[in-house]
Amino acid sequence: RFVSNRLKIEKEGIVIVFYGQRRSGKTSILHQILNGRLGDEFMPILIDMQQIAVNNDGEFYEKIADEVSFGLSGVLGIDSSTYDFHSDNPALVFGKYVDDIMKKSDGKTLLLMFDEYELLEEKMKDGIIKGDTPTFFAGILERYSGISFIFTGSRHLERRDPKYWGILFGKSIARQISLLSEEDTLRLIKEPVSDTVEYQSDVPQRISRLTGGQPFYTQHICQLLIERLNSLQRNKVYADDVEKTAFELVDNPPPQMMYFWNEELDSGEKLVLILLGRILERIDTYATAGMIADYASNREKELKLDTNEIIRILDELCQYELIERERIKEDEYEYRYKIDIFRHWVQRHQSIAQIKREINSSRE
Repeated sequence: RFVSNRLKIEKEGIVIVFYGQRRSGKTSILHQILNGRLGDEFMPILIDMQQIAVNNDGEFYEKIADEVSFGLSGVLGIDSSTYDFHSDNPALVFGKYVDDIMKKSDGKTLLLMFDEYELLEEKMKDGIIKGDTPTFFAGILERYSGISFIFTGSRHLERRDPKYWGILFGKSIARQISLLSEEDTLRLIKEPVSDTVEYQSDVPQRISRLTGGQPFYTQHICQLLIERLNSLQRNKVYADDVEKTAFELVDNPPPQMMYFWNEELDSGEKLVLILLGRILERIDTYATAGMIADYASNREKELKLDTNEIIRILDELCQYELIERERIKEDEYEYRYKIDIFRHWVQRHQSIAQIKREINSSRE
């Protein structure tokens, strides 16, 4: 509904950005659109940047054109293979291809959906495709009112490198794909197995607190619990089952957890998360930025952390929805992990010494 309403309101083409944690449902939205949820007046094309392996601009535009032709096969009958994308100016060729598409669009909106759009930025930084690709996209938006873009990624355009994305800032509308509410998290935990699984009274709430409503982690823990019940040949989940399953997940983390830590967080964010995890002994406790600074100065003599910088990092992590905060007085907050299973993993497997090495390596 959000996409449909925005596209109907705007008289010109726009960029919609869905951002949020990995495995939070962004790609599922694109697939719903691809399967016709917006209606016949739209021509949605999904471009999965994880599957776009290219070496230059020509291959990049050719891949997009192939996806468009495949997605619209039987509708417009335009064959991308008849265009020479390996010419001196593949962007110009792609522009001609778009011209031909729009001439036959019969007033429908072409919706180009880029999943994991940050990978496009990586290709620009690596010199695989030109850094002015977003400028070319902006030109398409200005030329055709019947073309719009949807990008999905972990962050809004304004948090990406403005050198690449600045030109699209003014044309973009952002919508965060947030974590599930507690009510919906409890539904996800209980409803799929309501006929076969019984929970001890407070167990669903324990699972919800561990996952913070992150749908992937919620499903993953529930799957591990079902496997445990099957092995024990019983159908009731107790608090002890949740605790042992949580340790199993922490010791065998899913790739998404590792990727988030290694690729999405910088050294400063990792350091603050480790320090926060050292302070928080229990699931229901909070810590202030001042407590983190004091802990660092008392336990790690080499670390000199400014309290204001810690606050900045904590607030940034709140945007990730990995951390949550509570106001304790005017302009002062205390913080804890929103996704508590991540706290357990950080406490068990991440070290300050490793972050120090990362920081020293980056300085060299």
